[in-house]
Amino acid sequence: MAEGRRSDLPTLGRQANPAYDVGMGITGVSEQVTRLVFADVTAGRRPELFTLGSALAGVLHPAFGGLGYGAEPAPLDRMLAMTGSELRRHGLDGLAVRSWFGPDLMAVLDPGPLEAEGAVLTPTAWGGLEVDLVPDPWLAAPGVLADAKTQLDGALRAQELLGEYGHPLLKKAAPGWDRVTSRL
Repeated sequence: MAEGRRSDLPTLGRQANPAYDVGMGITGVSEQVTRLVFADVTAGRRPELFTLGSALAGVLHPAFGGLGYGAEPAPLDRMLAMTGSELRRHGLDGLAVRSWFGPDLMAVLDPGPLEAEGAVLTPTAWGGLEVDLVPDPWLAAPGVLADAKTQLDGALRAQELLGEYGHPLLKKAAPGWDRVTSRL
């Protein structure tokens, strides 16, 4: 929650229980990135983390944010790795189990295709959009979430908002990302 590069910030970790396995990322348009990582969250506690994520997004008003499990199968294991500067340069890295789009991204996003693919869209009080891959995502099996993510990421790719993040050193901007960068 501090300004500056992540590598310059101190890190605090816990090796013993209690631990959790859910991560939330709130990405702003600078290097400001808020990340919370929990390990070993029981299925019964997941709804609380979705509530916490929505509350944080309501306070921080991210350009883009998400809550993901970091689990198999792919593509669930590749969520929430984007930094603020990567967002500015390359575009979105894909949807998380629950994602938040800020007002600037809402100005260029057509939510219709996401909704047509089964995403649950909820407008926020701060002018953003909350997007769940499926209804009640905390109850969905990982395979169901992975299939939904693949479909919905395809809808973002069709809108030219999804950057190429497959290789850590060879990232590419989304084809239509230049129409977005002037807003960020």
